[in-house]
Amino acid sequence: MLFLPVALRGFFTLINRLAVEENKKFNELVALVQTFEQDFEKFYVKGNKAAGVRVRKAMNELKKKAQDIRVEVQNMKTSEKAG
Repeated sequence: MLFLPVALRGFFTLINRLAVEENKKFNELVALVQTFEQDFEKFYVKGNKAAGVRVRKAMNELKKKAQDIRVEVQNMKTSEKAG
């Protein structure tokens, strides 16, 4: 086993946790898009108007999630400049 000082082990644990969290957000976005794939087909291919309502609702959810990520990224960039 590789010997690492306690401070470095903590650092690598933190980096790993951040990487997992970032991947989690990406996976959440992909999962959200996949949930409304069938409604896109129903609306655009089959002309189902009720599916169109669901598509609009899903796109609004996607917009909110994207905005949350944009704010987080901007905050991280700002904190890097300050630090």
